[in-house]
Amino acid sequence: MRKILFAVLCAGAFIGCAREDVAVTPQVAITFADAFVDVQGTQTKVADPSITTGSIDAFKVWGFMDQKGGIMFDGELVSKVGGEWTYANQQFWTPNHTYFFGALAPVVNSNWTLDCSNANEYGLGVVSFTNREGTEDLLYASTSMSTPDIDKLLAEGMDTVRLTFSHLLSKLKFTFINGFTTPNVTMKVSEIRMTVPKEATIDLAVENWWDGDDWKFNGSETTTLDFADVPVLDVTAQASSANERLTIPAGNSTSYDISFKVNLYVGDQPAMEVVKTATLTGVAFNMGRSYNIKTEINPDNLGLHPIEFDVEVKEWIPEGDFETTVNK
Repeated sequence: MRKILFAVLCAGAFIGCAREDVAVTPQVAITFADAFVDVQGTQTKVADPSITTGSIDAFKVWGFMDQKGGIMFDGELVSKVGGEWTYANQQFWTPNHTYFFGALAPVVNSNWTLDCSNANEYGLGVVSFTNREGTEDLLYASTSMSTPDIDKLLAEGMDTVRLTFSHLLSKLKFTFINGFTTPNVTMKVSEIRMTVPKEATIDLAVENWWDGDDWKFNGSETTTLDFADVPVLDVTAQASSANERLTIPAGNSTSYDISFKVNLYVGDQPAMEVVKTATLTGVAFNMGRSYNIKTEINPDNLGLHPIEFDVEVKEWIPEGDFETTVNK
C-alpha cells in the first residue's frame, strides 16, 4: 500500500462547506471506476464472509481539492446501479488541481464509525470497529489524482477514480486432522468456537499506519466466533471448517480461547463424545492476511489408552495315569 497525501473534514461544523453551490468550468463530472478489493493471503473453498471485487456494491467516500478546506465529498454514498457506480451530489473536475479521495466499506449494517477530526496528510482519521460475529468485513481505500490545464481537460476529460480497497481485518479458518491410524476410526468435529477481542480502533491519520500493531483494543471485552462443523474425517484425512470468520488484527501478545466437540466413531458405532479446549498464544494476525489454524486430533490428546495384549499359553495339567492291556 503506498502512502499518499490525504486530509478531509467530517460532517459536522464544516458540513455547510461540503454542499455549497459553486460555479464549475468545465463540466467534467467526477466518476468512479469499478472498485477493486485487494486479495491477500490463502484462498479457500469454504464459506467466505469477506467482501470481494465481485461482491462490493457500495462505499462511502471523502474527498477534497488541494486543501482540506476544499471539501467535495463528505461521506458521500456511492452505490453500484446497473453495473455503474453512482452518487447523488455530483462533483466536477476543474483544471490544475490535485484531488484526494478516501473510502470505507461496507455501508449497510456496518460495524464501523469514523472520527476524522485529526485527519491529516496520511489518512482519514480514527476508525472504530465492533466485531459482532466475525461476519462483517472492513475495507479502506485512498488515492489522488491531478487535473491538467483547461484545454487538455476539455479535450481529453479525466479517468474515473479507481479505488483499490484493502482489508483492515484478518481472516481465520480451522482445519482438523484425524490423527488416528487405526482403520475404521472416523470423527466429526463441531461447535468450533474462538474468542477474540470485540472492539478496537485504528488511526489512519498516522504515517505508515498499515505497518505493525496499529489496532488498539478498547478494553478486554471479547466476542465468540462460530466456525460451524467439519465434515466426517476418515483416518489420516483432514478438512476445514464450513466457514471462515474475520477478526481484528493483533500482535503476538494476545491470546485466544478455542473450544470444539469431537464425536469419535468405530465403524458406525459411536465410541466417544468430548469437548476439548485450547489456548492459542504467541501468534500475530496482520491486516489483509488469512490464517489457517490446524489441529490434529489423536489418541494422545483425547486421553485414550491403547488396547494391549499380554499372552500366556497354559501348561498341560496332569490328570491321571491309565494302564492298558496288551493283546496276546
